[in-house]
Amino acid sequence: GRVITHLDAHDPITGKKEWSHESRYALLASILSTGGSLVFTGDPEGIFFALDARSGTKLWSFNTGAGHRGSPITYAVNGKQYIATPSGGGGAVYDGLTEVWPEAKDFVAGATLFVFTLP
Repeated sequence: GRVITHLDAHDPITGKKEWSHESRYALLASILSTGGSLVFTGDPEGIFFALDARSGTKLWSFNTGAGHRGSPITYAVNGKQYIATPSGGGGAVYDGLTEVWPEAKDFVAGATLFVFTLP
């Protein structure tokens, strides 16, 4: 059958699951949660995306052209907030994906840093 992975948000006090975001492939990249109620991560297909931390609704996405397995960061310069994420798949981690998802052999490798401004 089809394997579905997901990112879940739980209430830290009650442990109750608040929302779940399904992903076709395992989310190998780190998850970044901001004070502005945004959650950022990327998937092995190259989609970097932002979710609303309260509802799990996808707010934005960008195809970087190569998979994600690193850690996004956020920083500010002169009052402007930025989010940066490395993009680039491949290696042993991706080799392991092909055991569950044979099509992962076609994922693009690469090594690029993408930086976006936040509104």
